[in-house]
Amino acid sequence: MEKCKWTKKIKGYFYILNENQGVYQVAIRRADMAEDDPPVYVVETDDDGTVN
Repeated sequence: MEKCKWTKKIKGYFYILNENQGVYQVAIRRADMAEDDPPVYVVETDDDGTVN
């Protein structure tokens, strides 16, 4: 996987962690950034770019 390729495929999230093997990322939805305690999501991306 290209360096930081996953950031180009998934829009609308602010990433706070990229697991070192690219298996998953931890993110906050940009739409939730104004909240006092926004939910944090674990984002998994398949090899074809599909987000789970």
